[in-house]
Amino acid sequence: MPTAVLGSPAREYAARCYPGTREQRIQYFVSWASAFISHQDRRFRMTWMSGPAGVGKSALAQTCAETLGKDKIGAVLFCSRHNRRDNPSRLIPTIAYQIAMKIKPVAIILDAKIRKDPSL
Repeated sequence: MPTAVLGSPAREYAARCYPGTREQRIQYFVSWASAFISHQDRRFRMTWMSGPAGVGKSALAQTCAETLGKDKIGAVLFCSRHNRRDNPSRLIPTIAYQIAMKIKPVAIILDAKIRKDPSL
């Protein structure tokens, strides 16, 4: 799902938090992610945002991801019922691709596995 990743041209006009809003939530997420990045707290490896339609999950996720920057995030996936970003069978491959692009040993392992079994 190339259009579902951070930095995709399809995300250029994605919703973002209005400046000065949701600052507590953004700071909470950035602090959580920064603790993991600096190896202070390895208990949590993934976060999942859920809630009713229209409450601003995508805007908050986009703002948090941009605040951290691509170099500090292993993978980000923006799912949507629109724009073909709703295919669950592409979830794991999209995340694996993003991680492999950032961590060479992962890329080498994935390359070997896919060469051995292209159906992956």
